Amino acid sequence: MIVRRGLVAAHFLAPHLRPLTPLLPRRRSNPRLCSSYSSPSLRITASGDMAETRSPPAAKKVEHVMRMFGDVRVDNYYWLRDDSRCNPDMLSYLREENDYTGSVMSGTKEFEDKLFAEIRGRIKEDDISAPLRKGPYYYYKKNLQGKEYVQHCRRLIADNKAEPSVYDTMPTGPDAPPEHIILDENIKAQEYDYYSIGAFKASPDHKLVAYAEDTKGDEIYTVNVIDSEDLKPLGQPLKGLTCYLEWAGNDALVYITMDEILRPDKVWLHKLGTEQSSDVCLYHEKDDMFSLDLHASESHKYIFVASESKTTRFVFSLDVSKPQEGLQVLTPRVDGIDSSASHRGNHFFIQRRSTEFYNSELVACSVDDTSKTTVLIPHRESVKIQEIQLFRDHLAVFEREQGLQKITVHRLPAEGEPLNKLQAGRSVSFVDPVYSIDSTESEFASNVLRFRYSSMKTPPSVYDYDMDSGTSVIKKIDTVLGGFDASNYVTERKWVTAADGTQIPMSIVYNKNLAKLDGSDPCLLYGYGSYEISVDPYFKASRLSLLDRGFIYVIAHVRGGGEMGRQWYENGKLLKKKNTFTDFIACAESLIELKYCSKEKLCVEGRSAGGLLMGAVLNMRPDLFKVVIAGVPFVDVLTTMLDPTIPLTTSEWEKIALAWMFQKETRSAPCLGGILADDQGLGKTISTIALILKQMHEAKSKSENSSNQVAEALDLDADDESENAFVKQESKAISVNGSFGMKKAKDEEASTSTRKFNGKRPAAGTLIVCPASVVRQWARELDDKVTEEAKLSVLIYHGGNRTKDPTELAKYDVVMTTYAIVSNEVPKKALKDDDENDEKYADDHGLASGFMSKKRKNVLGAPKKSKKRGKKNADDSDPDCGALAKVGWFRVVLDEAQTIKNHRTQVARACCGLRAKRRWCLSGTPIQNTIDDLYSYFRFLRYDPYAVYKSFYSTIKVPISRNSQIGYKKLQAILKAIMLRRTKGTLLDGQPIINLPPKTINLSKVDFSVEERSFYTKLESDSRSQFKEL
Repeated sequence: MIVRRGLVAAHFLAPHLRPLTPLLPRRRSNPRLCSSYSSPSLRITASGDMAETRSPPAAKKVEHVMRMFGDVRVDNYYWLRDDSRCNPDMLSYLREENDYTGSVMSGTKEFEDKLFAEIRGRIKEDDISAPLRKGPYYYYKKNLQGKEYVQHCRRLIADNKAEPSVYDTMPTGPDAPPEHIILDENIKAQEYDYYSIGAFKASPDHKLVAYAEDTKGDEIYTVNVIDSEDLKPLGQPLKGLTCYLEWAGNDALVYITMDEILRPDKVWLHKLGTEQSSDVCLYHEKDDMFSLDLHASESHKYIFVASESKTTRFVFSLDVSKPQEGLQVLTPRVDGIDSSASHRGNHFFIQRRSTEFYNSELVACSVDDTSKTTVLIPHRESVKIQEIQLFRDHLAVFEREQGLQKITVHRLPAEGEPLNKLQAGRSVSFVDPVYSIDSTESEFASNVLRFRYSSMKTPPSVYDYDMDSGTSVIKKIDTVLGGFDASNYVTERKWVTAADGTQIPMSIVYNKNLAKLDGSDPCLLYGYGSYEISVDPYFKASRLSLLDRGFIYVIAHVRGGGEMGRQWYENGKLLKKKNTFTDFIACAESLIELKYCSKEKLCVEGRSAGGLLMGAVLNMRPDLFKVVIAGVPFVDVLTTMLDPTIPLTTSEWEKIALAWMFQKETRSAPCLGGILADDQGLGKTISTIALILKQMHEAKSKSENSSNQVAEALDLDADDESENAFVKQESKAISVNGSFGMKKAKDEEASTSTRKFNGKRPAAGTLIVCPASVVRQWARELDDKVTEEAKLSVLIYHGGNRTKDPTELAKYDVVMTTYAIVSNEVPKKALKDDDENDEKYADDHGLASGFMSKKRKNVLGAPKKSKKRGKKNADDSDPDCGALAKVGWFRVVLDEAQTIKNHRTQVARACCGLRAKRRWCLSGTPIQNTIDDLYSYFRFLRYDPYAVYKSFYSTIKVPISRNSQIGYKKLQAILKAIMLRRTKGTLLDGQPIINLPPKTINLSKVDFSVEERSFYTKLESDSRSQFKEL
């Protein structure tokens, strides 16, 4: 898509730019795959050749108002979004756009055909990949002349007992073992309009092959298992899978499926010869900010399943020799910790990244004791560990330093020997000043490391590297036809100073015989800068059509990408996203200053998130660029990212309280809810409203699932003791925010879909309990902050709106009431003899009397009062109970929760008596209370086991009394699991969470008279003597 100056700015403000395809919600894609030119997209022509004979079509304006978080947005072109692709107005408009594009570009048709033929003429159609030695075979892919797809082949190795060597070659002569074609994609593709292979995996004994095929282009795969010799299918295909697929031994497969928004959320174990319906669900990731992936260890003895969000990644291991034991937690889920794993001998190798170790460290632990780790490669500020590859005797580390990739190889001690440190490593050397390297599969039991290499002038090449001798042997270099000569091209690296002084690298290539470097050359500047994706200087044959016409091609490695390490990414996102834009502008200005081009001949390109970059720089500096190529530009950021139905959006919510609250509600342990302890003005109310809306959206989505799925009926009576029992029982088989275990798929479905509501208590929505002074404020927020399309039904349960009929409360999405009304209507939860426990534990553990609360101290040793006769405890069947106690709430939210900090008060006991599945405390000051006050929060939240006073006392109060330093650290860990605490000084990505105006305080001196000073001195003295400790 070519954009002429003058039309550019309007495109990103309104859809007047004639898109060739609808800009609909879509998956964000790998820029390396998308940044290349498809044959009809590269149009190089003078503007005078464009026969523009008519005015461009203009999309109609239809006002669409969106309200959220107190902000109102109007999108007059929202009607162009049509997920069904059947809106006649939208389709008609797109046809007009395409017709207009055809008219404008009609003068370039001859050149397009010539260019297409030129690009295709560089491709060697009959070719094979570099054969890879695996066990007794060489595996490779083969392209045939005139065919669009590949053949998957292998040849037997005549002498497969010999150690692999970098000098090995696959024999192809008449005396060589015959070629065996396992899968011919050309034959398979004849049955479909679209065909793609996502995975091709041979079993460990090489007798079977499993391959995943996509026949629709939706990245939902069907997996077939065939005999690798006679090619006969084994069993029925597995349907509805991702391309994540691994063998667990020779008779089982592990795979991943997706939910309705295409998020990989379940990992399964399939036994060959059985029906897919009987497959075992090993793990279900219920948190929609997390997605699953899996890979096999290089040793093929373990499969690692990882669940990851934007900031957190944790790993499970599966021993393929004992798949019946299910997944084992290898690295626990800890917010902000990102870990990956591999295996060799009796050790797991774990690559671990955190806020502190942002460029990653490498540690090892014993397979038998994963709690003790040894640091092998410590964190380094200037070097980022990208990935590792393990071998029987070696470790290859792929790293980044100063924006360039490198490979460092370390020799390992023999398997079984202690692994305390690494030997000094040897680096692989490369020739070009800028280049790209990629890891690839290698033979584990060898000393040969295989990697891919290319540069902006060097075609993709495959090298085998001898890790003992340091010798590199090229195994294949892609043939480029059409007279290509790499010596005609020059690659350079330049550094640009950004507005804040940061040095930004650029990779440059040009044809030395054509580029004049006097400012008159045309230049194409490419940028991406998002998601920590590194756009490394790689070879692209179609780019030669630019270089051989005198173009200079430049990649700006702007912040937001990953080229310069983790901090490079952190400094180009969220509140620092503007750095991505200003870096790109600085690169453009530098190219002009260095005489690579001029404004009149500077073209820029970005795709997907790089399209967002294009939209920003065009609006910031519309004078700087002549041509813009904006491929599937991601420019409607707010509307897109706030829509949870679009794939890959919810994973971006990590940094806001809503994400944390939703995460806590979807956990099975330790409690469903928590404490949001934000300072005033940081969004406790907004986050709660957003949580209610998100939960309702989730419930609606589930209810609209296919008819063969039964919606889950929440058992709202399963609260209090019965629910705690359920949590304790399930916690043995449930991981944080997910569930795993050896459970059949049909059993899992039954467990979640056949729980029935017992009918005793109507099911209601969210109850918000707050002081009377803020009820109206909540009502205003619920009205102002929710769009018309998502309006909630709200009842202020106060005064004349109170009712005795609990079914009336069940009609509303949100019910708001006061602490006083809850105290009046709800039975008071009994106190479980905590005073007696306190006294007993004080004696048993020798606690000082000052450690107990004053109230307990005063009554210590006093005779115990006899219990009153009559009812033991009121319950919700009591006719005196109000309607609030006779419904089962989905969620109870206590605002200003410090109201219940004394758990003995009637209001605290009444709040604990409310029946609910989810429980929240909103309070700015829970950690400023006494230790005993915290128990009230734990009791209300059903925070197992601390909701029981005996456990609270023995596990929290006693350790603090014995060793305050250790005890408070333990309390800190306990609170961290259920509490989010943010103050106005909290930093997100180095910036304040909220910007406050500076405060000015004026102090003035006040002089007392002699009489006044005497009066106040005597008053202070009397006060001191009155309250003096005896």
